Amino acid sequence: MRAHAHLSAALTTAALAASALGVPPAHADAAVGGNVGGDSVSFRPVGDAHVVAERARRRTGDHRVLKVSRRALHRTAYVKFRVSGVPAGAGAVDARLQLTSAGRATAPVKVHIVRNTTWSQQRLSFNRRPAVGRVIGTVRAAAPHTARQVEVSSLVRGNGTYAIALTAARRGGVAAFRSQERARGAPVLKVGWKAPGTGESAESTLFGTNVFRRPGDTFHRALARQRAAYGGLNVVRVFYPGLPAQWPGLAGASGGPVVVSFKATPGDVLAGRHDAYLERWFASVPTDRTVWWTYWHEPEDDIAAGMFSAADYRAAWRHLAALAEEARNPRLKPTLILMCWTLVPGSGREWNDYYAGDSVIDALGWDCYNAGARLGRYRDPERMFSAVAEVSAAVGKPWGIAELGSLLVKADGGARRARWLRDCAVWLRRGGASWVSYFDAPVGGEYRLFDEASRKAWRDVVMGNARGA
Repeated sequence: MRAHAHLSAALTTAALAASALGVPPAHADAAVGGNVGGDSVSFRPVGDAHVVAERARRRTGDHRVLKVSRRALHRTAYVKFRVSGVPAGAGAVDARLQLTSAGRATAPVKVHIVRNTTWSQQRLSFNRRPAVGRVIGTVRAAAPHTARQVEVSSLVRGNGTYAIALTAARRGGVAAFRSQERARGAPVLKVGWKAPGTGESAESTLFGTNVFRRPGDTFHRALARQRAAYGGLNVVRVFYPGLPAQWPGLAGASGGPVVVSFKATPGDVLAGRHDAYLERWFASVPTDRTVWWTYWHEPEDDIAAGMFSAADYRAAWRHLAALAEEARNPRLKPTLILMCWTLVPGSGREWNDYYAGDSVIDALGWDCYNAGARLGRYRDPERMFSAVAEVSAAVGKPWGIAELGSLLVKADGGARRARWLRDCAVWLRRGGASWVSYFDAPVGGEYRLFDEASRKAWRDVVMGNARGA
C-alpha cells in the first residue's frame, strides 16, 4: 500500500453492466440426456477438431478421431463446451473432462485453457487456430477404448462457453481420442456443484480484512482480534515482505480463503535461486480453499524508480506461474495486484505493462482508496470501481479488491464512512468482485475502523447483514 493520495482519483469511466461481467450465454441442447440432476450435469462438445502444423489449411471437423502428436506431424486438438443449468448461487463447482482413447497412446496429453471460444469446428485449421493457454491438467496415457478423466475446475466456474486444447506432453508422443462424431465415447464435460445455501457460493463475494499486528502481538492473536471485531472473516489478506513462510505459516493460519503476496527480485526469480523453495510452498498449499497468490503486489512505483524493469517483472511472473502449475492445484490462483491509480489517465501508466498474459494470470486484484478523504468527501463507488470492473471484464478475468480503505473525513464521527462502506460493498457484490479486503491498518494514514459506526458497518458486510450486499 502506497501513494494513497493518488489512489482512486478521477475514475470516471462509465458503469459496467453486471451482465457484461458474466460468461457468454449457454445453451442446454448440448446436455447429455438423462444426466441432468439437482447437483450435476454432463455435456457433449459443441465443437471439436484437431489442427496440423504441417498441413496448415487442413480442416478435420468431420473426423471421428481427435489426434494429438509431436512426431513428423504436430497435431493439437481443440474441444469446446457450452455449460448451462448451474443455478445462481451454486457453490464448489467441480468440473471433469472425460476422454475416450481411440488408439494406443505413447505419451500423456496436456490439457490447456483456450480463452478464445469463437472458433467453429467446420472452419478450424492451423492457420485459424486460437491461442493455446496455460496447462491445467494432464491425461495419462491409456490403452485403446479406455476412458480417462481430468479435473478442469480451474477453468469451469459456472454457466458459459469453455474451450480446451490437447497437446502431447513430450516429443515423439502420440494420442488419439474419439470425437463427437462418434455415437459412443465422445468427449464429455461433467459439471457438479453444491446446491445454493449448502456451501460457499462460486458467485458470492467474500469480504474480510488484512491482519495488523500491534507491538508485542503474535499473528494468531491479531487474527483472533480481527475475527472478533468483524464476526469472522470470509477472506484474509496476508503480506510477506520476502518469500512466504512454508505452509501453513501466516497464509494458512485462517484456515480459509486467502489473498497472499510475497516478494523476491526478478533477477533472483529468473536465475532460479528460489525454485526449490517455492516449488515446496506451492505443493504444500491445500486444495480445500482458494489461495489467490501474488508476486510483488503494487509493482508500479518500484518499476518507475528503476528497481527492476516491467519486462523482467512479467518474465518473473511467467517463471513463478510455471512453478505453481507443477502443484496441479486448481485452487491456486496467480493474481496480479495493481493500484487503482494506475487506471487513471493522469497516472501516465498502462496497466497491461505489468500483465504477464492471459495464460499466466488467473485473476486481477486492485488496491483502491478513497482519495477524496483529504478533501472532505467519500468518493462514489461507481467512480472508484467501474474502471477496475471494466478492465477485468475486458480480459475475462475474475477480480477482487485486495485493499479498500478510507481515512475518516474531518467532522465525520463515523456515520458517513459507515454508509460509504456499505455502499462500496453493495456495488462490488453487484459488480462481480470475487473478494474485498478492507485495509485495517495505520500504514500511509490511519485507516483502522476505530469508530463504532464504521466498525459495525464492515462487520455487517462481512457477516452478510448489510442491506443489499
